[in-house]
Amino acid sequence: MNRIKIRLKSVDFRLLDQTCEKITTITKIGAKTIGPIIMPNASREGNTVYRRMIEIIQPIPSVVENLIQMKMSIGIDVELKQFSQ
Repeated sequence: MNRIKIRLKSVDFRLLDQTCEKITTITKIGAKTIGPIIMPNASREGNTVYRRMIEIIQPIPSVVENLIQMKMSIGIDVELKQFSQ
C-alpha cells in the first residue's frame, strides 16, 4: 500500500486552507484522502505558524503527477513524504 503524507505550514491560515482544498480536489478521483488534519500551531519569530497534514492512500500515477505539477502559493512550506508498505 502506497501512502503520501503532505505537511503544510504557513503564517496565513486562509492561504493554507485554500491549498489544502486544492490538494483534496486533485485527489478526489484516484485516491483516498485523510485530512486535512489541523496540527497544533507553533510560534516562530513572533508569528503564529499554522500547520495542516493530509495523507493520501493508494494514489494512482496521475494523482501523483498532478500533485507534483501543482503550483504552490508563496508563503506555503510543503513537506512531502512517500511510504510503501
